[in-house]
This record gives sequence, structure tokens and C-alpha cells, in this order.
Amino acid sequence: MGEMTGSDQIERTFINQHEVWYDRRTTFIHLVHVGLMDVEDAKLVNDATRRYAAYTPAHVPTYLIADNTRADGMTSEARKIMASRGGMHEEAYVTLFGAPFIVRVGMNLLMKALVLTSPKLQVSAVVTEAEALAWLNQKKREFQVREEKRG
Repeated sequence: MGEMTGSDQIERTFINQHEVWYDRRTTFIHLVHVGLMDVEDAKLVNDATRRYAAYTPAHVPTYLIADNTRADGMTSEARKIMASRGGMHEEAYVTLFGAPFIVRVGMNLLMKALVLTSPKLQVSAVVTEAEALAWLNQKKREFQVREEKRG
């Protein structure tokens, strides 16, 4: 993912080979998934996500973008933890990019199942970072329009 300056980011968390950060400009939480994610990594990623989600008011959605270009997958225990939403707000938008097609299919199925119990969660699995950012920016604009209409 792109370079960021200290003024743009609040905090960067390294979890073994994985990385999580919050971009103050966009209010997006970024996850870089590298190699295999195990249960301990997943717990730490969820802790970081919870911490970063708290930077925005509870009524504002959580926006998360996950870079899977260097991911080798995750254990079944890690998938269960990652599917627990990790402290995201009630309304949340999660997009994954860079994973091989079969991984995107699996992630979409996992996330679609989670959506059944969390109706204000929307997920997307796309090929490129540009597509992921465009999707999140669109969801952010839609939320802003709803907020403006509410007054």
C-alpha cells in the first residue's frame, strides 16, 4: 500500500509479518496480510482493529481494507476470529483485494455468512487496491449523504 507520512497516520501496528494502520485522512483501517495468519495473529489484528475503530464515533461506520497480495491464507481458528468483526462498529464496510480468485470466493462466502447475523456489515472482494478504495469511498459517500438527509 502507499507511503504515508506521520501526520496522515495515527498509529501503525506490526503483528509478526502482518501490519495494521489507521489513515486519518480517509478514516480507513488498513490490514496487510502476509503469509499464513494463525489464531494469535488474528487475535492481535482484531485488537488493533478495535483500537482503530474507536478513533471514530460509534455511529460512524468502520471502513477496513485488507491487502492480501502476499497472503498464504489463515488457519480455520484464525478465520473464526476474523469473522467475529473484531470490534468494528455496528455498520461496517470491509473490502479485500489482491487474493487469488479461489481465496476471494472463500472469503466472500465467509463474509456473506457473517452478514446474515450482522445486517449492517457489507463486504467486497476485488482484484486491485484501486477497486477496493473506490468501493470504500463510495460507501463513505453513501453514509455521508444519509447523514446529511438526517440533518
